[in-house]
Amino acid sequence: MAQRMANAQAMLNSMTPEQREQMRQLSEKLLEDMDLRWQMDQTIAKTTGNVSTKRLGSVT
Repeated sequence: MAQRMANAQAMLNSMTPEQREQMRQLSEKLLEDMDLRWQMDQTIAKTTGNVSTKRLGSVT
């Protein structure tokens, strides 16, 4: 894990400030999308009575 963190830091250090800002924005958007997906899963589970831990759109 420490090696992965070091690699990620090295990658960030190699980016221009504009690239780092783009990466930050993309990461923020991904987290928002993940939260929305979780909220949708919770709403569906409550309305259907399905308490399965499977995620919507997951491939099994």
